[in-house]
Amino acid sequence: MKNNFTNSLYAWCCQSGEKRRGNIPVSSLAVRLMIVLSFAGWQQLHAQTCTAEPTTSAGLPGANGTNFYNSGWYSSDPATIEYDNFVSSFHSTIIRQSDGTFKLWGALTAANGTGNLTSPASLNSTNYPAIGTSTPLKVAKAGNDASVLLTTDGLYAWGKKNDIFTAAVAPASQMQKITAIVGANSFGLPGTLTPTDVKMMTATRYTLAILSTSGSVYILTLSNLTNIRGDNSTATNAWIQVKTNASTFLTNIIAVRVADGTALALRSDNTLWTWGVSNLGDGSAKASRTFATQMTNPAPGTIKMIAVTTINDANQIYNPSYYVLYTDGNLYALGNGGAFQLGDWTSNNRTTWVQPRYNSATGPVMNDIKWFSANEAFGTNLATYPGVNVITNDKKLWSWGQNSANMYGGTATFKDPQAGTSMGLSASDNVIQVETGGHTSMILKECSGQFGYVGHYVDGSIGAPGGSINLSSAFTTYNFTLPPTVDVIGAPPVNFAASSPTFNTSCQLCTNTPLTFVGSPSGGVFSITTGGTGTGTITSAGVLTVTSPGTINVTYTGTGGCTGSLTREYTFAACATPPHSE
Repeated sequence: MKNNFTNSLYAWCCQSGEKRRGNIPVSSLAVRLMIVLSFAGWQQLHAQTCTAEPTTSAGLPGANGTNFYNSGWYSSDPATIEYDNFVSSFHSTIIRQSDGTFKLWGALTAANGTGNLTSPASLNSTNYPAIGTSTPLKVAKAGNDASVLLTTDGLYAWGKKNDIFTAAVAPASQMQKITAIVGANSFGLPGTLTPTDVKMMTATRYTLAILSTSGSVYILTLSNLTNIRGDNSTATNAWIQVKTNASTFLTNIIAVRVADGTALALRSDNTLWTWGVSNLGDGSAKASRTFATQMTNPAPGTIKMIAVTTINDANQIYNPSYYVLYTDGNLYALGNGGAFQLGDWTSNNRTTWVQPRYNSATGPVMNDIKWFSANEAFGTNLATYPGVNVITNDKKLWSWGQNSANMYGGTATFKDPQAGTSMGLSASDNVIQVETGGHTSMILKECSGQFGYVGHYVDGSIGAPGGSINLSSAFTTYNFTLPPTVDVIGAPPVNFAASSPTFNTSCQLCTNTPLTFVGSPSGGVFSITTGGTGTGTITSAGVLTVTSPGTINVTYTGTGGCTGSLTREYTFAACATPPHSE
């Protein structure tokens, strides 16, 4: 790169994709520095804010506006959070692995749409010939085990018929390409969208929602859920772009979630929007809204995550409950509380935001939450089982809600917030990922790739051959014996990050400048592995000094009961440490 400057040293940094060394999955970000040097006069270092590397449709670390590693306990940036590395519906699950590929198991997940996979299978053309040579990009699940797949070739669906699409759109149970949607192109997507234009795809019973990389929301839903279309129309089997009024589209959205008859979106300006049967959080009553309407925010600050769940009455009247998590760890809830799903130790409905509480109705509010998962996919018919699992900053699990088939642990029908220690976890267990399904909850612990399972196990839902087909059984505490070992991207058994210098603020680093890493869980050992083009030294505690430019492969290995290893590749360019910086 040609130097067009005379007096300055400039630095940029960005994040890079996953690397894989041998059999070690690398579920993290590399850091790259590009330096332009000048040797005239004082050398000054000007650093831009670090930004994520531009991603491609099938690339890592992210795709189409999300970052697959930005998930679970290790999540941070609201604009690029990947909600759907781990998705479950009634009795089936799909996970994204650290290499970006998918595995799935459980009820109706076989390619014929009627068979049950009792152990994890790869979602590839060998097991699912319909997708041919296309590459899987996004998945969604909903209802009584219907599945949707977006590949580089377009939309595919299989499993329970009529749970997401009508028979006119998806007439068969087996995996099929979806094209019979009004307003769809050859990919089955709305308008001119291509698969690489899809940032988020999420589903609930009777509804599929797509968020484009440009921030627009599109809804496909059944005819009886008119208002969730968000444009005051009655179109059937048609893609509808959500509006805020008859002439204005909802724009600049960074996340969207849907529940039965209700939708919630987060915009880049930190505002919340809802439509369908909905609450606004301003003290007004629940109402059916045909256009996206701005909500009252729970509090000042930056919103990190959103979710919505629903409980229905005998007349299919939808009663939503909302959850909003801030980057400072404060969690808020709103709406129907009839199943204790708001976490405030009552069954009251709330028209203004409340905070879930630990221990009792007067206990501490939940202000240290790092990640959460609500039941958005639901179960079947009118059984929707609203509730939520959360992970705290110190990696502890709490859960509450309508505890059908013990899906939130324990035996109570309706459950106030309970700690993971009441569900078979020890005080030393650290949880880094959780997924709430329609009748199950699943977690991943630090130090272990084997997931824990609680709730109803049937039709292969636990992923263990011979141990998952009992129609009448459910675990009341987390079982770590039957489930298989899985590799979920964003939830590695061990993890580490650079803590000094702070790359995402200053990006200032030259060779011979120490770089400090912090490992999780603590007590592991750092080392430099072979294969890099640069040289350097690192202490076992994680202080790296680069002695010559190039790639440095840093490995963190756990000790004692945590023996996983993780490797990241860092690239450094030669530069002179400036005598003066600003």
